[in-house]
Amino acid sequence: MTNPIKRVIINHRRLRIPTCVTCAKCVGYHGGPRCTSARYLEHTNRLNCTNHAYALLENVRGTRFCEYEECENGERQDD
Repeated sequence: MTNPIKRVIINHRRLRIPTCVTCAKCVGYHGGPRCTSARYLEHTNRLNCTNHAYALLENVRGTRFCEYEECENGERQDD
């Protein structure tokens, strides 16, 4: 369970950054858009001994692992 203070900080960050649709690290995947943030994936793969290549957007957006980069054309690239 997330600390209430951390939850306030994450929600504040989510309000400040644009949506994930305009992020260069957001890619299309079978069930919907996913994040390819290297910092988050490295962290979770080390903790859980896994080898994931994509993460759910709600797990990354607004956290300290979010590496928002604006796409060149303003829309995400679907792989």
